Amino acid sequence: MVISQSLDTLLIQGESKDQQKHGEWISYFPNGKIQSICNFNHGTPHGSIIVYEKSGLVLYRGNFINGLKVGEWVFYDRKSGKKVIKDY
Repeated sequence: MVISQSLDTLLIQGESKDQQKHGEWISYFPNGKIQSICNFNHGTPHGSIIVYEKSGLVLYRGNFINGLKVGEWVFYDRKSGKKVIKDY
């Protein structure tokens, strides 16, 4: 397991394979709440991703195949309260 701290103090943890992100990676805000959960295959986004606001509300979610957005992606606009769905 790799655990690192970036310049903006996000804590990031996940597995590496051949020195590349592989499997599930989780980033945390400094307050300890999850910032994102993303899956990788040999350093390339592959599988689901979900990104949160600092408050814990979902900002967006979707899926990748070999680094490309696929299927339904859902974006949430906190200000308007609307949900936008895009298909890739």
